Amino acid sequence: KEGSCARYRQNYNILAADGSGLGGLMGPYHYASHYSNTGIVLHFLVRLPPFTGEFIKFQDGNFDLPDRSFHKLATSWLMASEVSASDVKELIPQLFYLPELFVNKEGFNLGRRQNGEEVSDVEMPEWSKDPRTFVKIHRQALESPLVRQELSHWIDLVFGYKQTGQEAVDAVNVFHPATYPTNQTQEMDELEAMARQTMIETYGQTPLQLFSSVHPLPLADLVRQERSNSPPPLPVVGTVTGMTWGSYVGAPGMPA
Repeated sequence: KEGSCARYRQNYNILAADGSGLGGLMGPYHYASHYSNTGIVLHFLVRLPPFTGEFIKFQDGNFDLPDRSFHKLATSWLMASEVSASDVKELIPQLFYLPELFVNKEGFNLGRRQNGEEVSDVEMPEWSKDPRTFVKIHRQALESPLVRQELSHWIDLVFGYKQTGQEAVDAVNVFHPATYPTNQTQEMDELEAMARQTMIETYGQTPLQLFSSVHPLPLADLVRQERSNSPPPLPVVGTVTGMTWGSYVGAPGMPA
């Protein structure tokens, strides 16, 4: 998001200079929300039992406000990439293999948005005719040479050396201190422990740090080789560029 880094750094600096409150007690942070938690998972899976029941319990017996629900992929992308500086949701695995999550097969009453539109199935992007097509394109994008080449940078942020310390500060990657496992072993009274547990359940938990140095790029040469040796791909979906057919008997361009 344009300008977001400056806002996140400003938030961190304000908390770092504050000798009281959360900034003084536990340390400053860039983000007041987390990239993965119970609410985010249920937000995406609300149409799919048994997650529907868990979502209703999470929302104190109700569905979410229709305008805030997961109702249109373009809106979710716009909120995360441009509109909301607090929306740092990470995509859940099901978005890459489970088209059923986009369909309100059970006919749940998810309400009407302020513009009068009923919330039911998730609205697909213009380039995808149905949820199954979207999932197949989405998964192929995830498995593309470009993503594989850049994947190590995500590992550095989430599991690696940029998760904590000065490297995390420089990378604008510091979340609320209470979400880190190293801050969850402190001596606390019963009330503090209950409050901390509730916060983890609703806000999220940062995973254990697995690596303390830069994650290697073992696929870099392979990615370059794939790009240079690959023949021009046969078109798969007319509205999407860069997709390729798999290598299997009977596939377009392969011997039958």
